[in-house]
Amino acid sequence: LAPPPEVYELTSQESFEDECIGHAGDEDLELEEVQAKQLCFLAFLPNIIDTGAAGRKEYIQILNKMAESYKERPFSYFWVEGAKQPNVEKSLEVGGFGYPALVALSPTKKAFAPLKGRFEFKQIEEFVTSLRTGHSKLTRLSDEQMPTVESIDPWDGKDAQLEVEEEFDLADLMGWDESQNEIKQEL
Repeated sequence: LAPPPEVYELTSQESFEDECIGHAGDEDLELEEVQAKQLCFLAFLPNIIDTGAAGRKEYIQILNKMAESYKERPFSYFWVEGAKQPNVEKSLEVGGFGYPALVALSPTKKAFAPLKGRFEFKQIEEFVTSLRTGHSKLTRLSDEQMPTVESIDPWDGKDAQLEVEEEFDLADLMGWDESQNEIKQEL
């Protein structure tokens, strides 16, 4: 049995081409042609501050479960933190309705469809079935709209580190004289 495909973080155009949209070969660069996948699933996850590492890993686990369930299909799977790939989000009309969001992209048909439901495995299974049976509405992409990926640093696998600001005394900020419990009058 073949292992399921890997779930990738969307960090570069190169990985997006290699694992989703494909590219032509180039003998001079010793680059083999890569065929486009039938469907590429792109998950846009909440900011790490909102979910923590454990929450993010739960979302990625849902994608891993998808990859296992559909391992015989020519699908690929990506995730990225919301707002980290603005060109991709704009091309696929993501944003404005919150994260997590999931979009299925068909590179060969130059079309996409968003998940309209909760980011849960059962809902995603129904979404995939509707895509495979032609019951999902697809939005066409022009050549100019095909997503381009910016190179970004990958997630380090850890929780976000919040910067702790130095505490201040509210009385100092407001100009209060604590001994008289009145506001100082500045002349």
